[in-house]
Amino acid sequence: MVPLIRDIAVRRNLLRELVMKDLKVRYSRPILGFFWMFLSPFLIVLIFYVIFSLLLKVEIKEAPFALYLMSAVFPWYFFQNSLMNATTSLVDNRNLIKESNIPHYLIPLCIVIAQAIIFSPSLCIVLLASFLMLKGLSILILFLPFVLAIHLITTIGLSILVSILYVKWRDLK
Repeated sequence: MVPLIRDIAVRRNLLRELVMKDLKVRYSRPILGFFWMFLSPFLIVLIFYVIFSLLLKVEIKEAPFALYLMSAVFPWYFFQNSLMNATTSLVDNRNLIKESNIPHYLIPLCIVIAQAIIFSPSLCIVLLASFLMLKGLSILILFLPFVLAIHLITTIGLSILVSILYVKWRDLK
């Protein structure tokens, strides 16, 4: 584990460039650009809120339903997008892997890091909404970095695993 972390630290400039390339490619063409980082998760939460809260009248006693929904949808959106984009990443970047001497795991890793950057504004919005709706933050907020670290490590591990399996079994997607 330590040699892997050391290798990533040595190649941090390459990793940063791959992450920036992924972000630029994803948001350079749409008209709204980087605004999609905020808009896309909000639209999903809005759709779920309308369906479950207004139409189906689902109520949560512990917290406001919108906050409950945001705290579930935003991390899931990060996880889903990371896994979906990383699945085909090794096949999509096979020329880069063949022509350069980079470890294969850096490709899905950069996709997960790019998705984490996209997820960070959503996390800030959840924290701000929690502070405003609950009139303060709980002491349990101190566990948030640990939960996020576990979420990130799990997502990285599964993304690398699924991207390797996709090279052999294309039906996996």
